[in-house]
Amino acid sequence: MSGALVLFSGGQDSATCLAWALDRFDHVETIGFDYGQRHRAELDARTVVLDRIRALKDWGDKLGEDRILNLGVLGEISDTALTQDVEIVTAASGLPNTFVPGRNLLFLTFAAAIAYRRGLKHVVTGVCETDYSGYAISVGDGFGVKYAGGVSEVMYIGRGVFSNRIRSHLHNWIFDMSRSLRDVSFRFYMGSIGDKRSPESFKDFEHFLLDQFREKFGEKPLLNKYAGREGRIAHEFNGDWNAPMNNRGKNYQWEIRPTEKNAWFKYYEDE
Repeated sequence: MSGALVLFSGGQDSATCLAWALDRFDHVETIGFDYGQRHRAELDARTVVLDRIRALKDWGDKLGEDRILNLGVLGEISDTALTQDVEIVTAASGLPNTFVPGRNLLFLTFAAAIAYRRGLKHVVTGVCETDYSGYAISVGDGFGVKYAGGVSEVMYIGRGVFSNRIRSHLHNWIFDMSRSLRDVSFRFYMGSIGDKRSPESFKDFEHFLLDQFREKFGEKPLLNKYAGREGRIAHEFNGDWNAPMNNRGKNYQWEIRPTEKNAWFKYYEDE
């Protein structure tokens, strides 16, 4: 049975995403976030929309558990008109001061954790294109990938509408990788540069980061198949990357090593 978790605020964008998911998956659960947002109408509308969907013959049986997480800390660290009682204006960045930096990143992190626990492989969300950014995904907890020029925690460098890209990564490899590496965590970093309305600037940014990475570590990150303006990457990593610690007799082309932050690093350094 296919299942999905939908980030459902109660507004029209996420309601559209919920309808899209109910039309495609056998079981759909929903999650919302209360972070002290001033526009409470959407949260109030959530139960109304969900109750009406449950009354529908085709979708009602598919709609499962709903939950709301309290993320009040986001309101405490965000000095924006969406969480503070200030006038809505356009900031120097060209964005309205209702923009809450890192909001969707935080939402997806919590949603992914709950989806994993609930056995839901798909995470569905809808976001604005102003979330376009450059980003990196790394393995944490003092471990990294052994590259030709050394050990780095970075596994992927990319660009795009971050929420959509992370959803794709979750579906394609993060869930499989996390089961393989057990207690090793993943970290997500994103950066905003130049004009957020110009995807071309982020293509240049990605190209620059990948070049710098290759210069330092001798090759491109493990999971990058395409790089900036170069097109497809030719590197040694094969298709068995997603289960590196499962003892199935495969000949893996890469390995996990401790970084300098790990107490075990000195034992590997002596090799």
